[in-house]
Amino acid sequence: MIRKQPVSNRIKAKKMTHDSIENKLQTIAQSPLAFMVELKQKYEYATRQNPEDVDLFWQLGEINRALGNFEAAIDCYSQVLHKCPQHGRARYIASILQGRQHSVDRPTDALHCPAPFLIQKQFVSTDYNQSILSLAIEKESAFVDAKVGALAYETVDTTIRSTKILGKSEIGNSLAEFRKKIFENCEHWQKLLNVTPFTTGHIELSMLHYQNRQFYQVHKDQGLDETRSRTLTFIYFFYKQPKAFSGGELLLYDTDENAHSAGTAFTQIEPENNTLLVFPSQYFHQVTPVQSSFCGFDSGRFVINGFIHAVST
Repeated sequence: MIRKQPVSNRIKAKKMTHDSIENKLQTIAQSPLAFMVELKQKYEYATRQNPEDVDLFWQLGEINRALGNFEAAIDCYSQVLHKCPQHGRARYIASILQGRQHSVDRPTDALHCPAPFLIQKQFVSTDYNQSILSLAIEKESAFVDAKVGALAYETVDTTIRSTKILGKSEIGNSLAEFRKKIFENCEHWQKLLNVTPFTTGHIELSMLHYQNRQFYQVHKDQGLDETRSRTLTFIYFFYKQPKAFSGGELLLYDTDENAHSAGTAFTQIEPENNTLLVFPSQYFHQVTPVQSSFCGFDSGRFVINGFIHAVST
């Protein structure tokens, strides 16, 4: 049996709950792990003391989602739904984390919608994964500073985007097999992500490399210029094993598609070797700073970053 805590303590716990979780989440991307773990522990304690408090379980679910603890987050959202079955936002986020967002309607009770996504582990064979890594290392001298801004006005700004890029002209046909696999999955991904069906156009891709302290601030891939037709974004993580870096997580933000703004809540996704992430291109996201004591190019965080374009109608 769970003993009820004194009323004064319940009020104190409740006060902590409403002490602007949004502001706390907003700092997580720049905060050390210790802070995030401490915040999680506080809410875990509060839920044990107040097991019927729906809001506490909701906030703990959001913290776990921001930490990338999917199973723990799902458990919290399940607790919310058990106590409050009409909580559409908890139902939708849980379905996303379970990879079944296509079976649940999007919530309408908030401006910023959680970003749907798919994760496919072991996306290519081990041999092909290693050949992609070998290609990246072979092309080291061809990687240049990545740019930001509209395509016609791109410029290097390392306060926003600090990473190196290998462009399509340098890649050539080297990733033809990878591109073909992306194309073959397009229609299936549309259904799983529950996006408006579209005819697949061209597939745009590049290769990126992140070393110590490199990052990419909050941004989205779909704009009003030549990027308007970008419909699905895919990110393929690969690196030399054993992994020689930490950080470099991708934060996928809840987004107001009409106002083109990012919310404060997000889902953290760990970069795992030979894993592909897919999500709609209108959602804001960022890459947290990479930390590594190794200076070798081959020890960095690599990705193949690309966009599936829709054919204009």
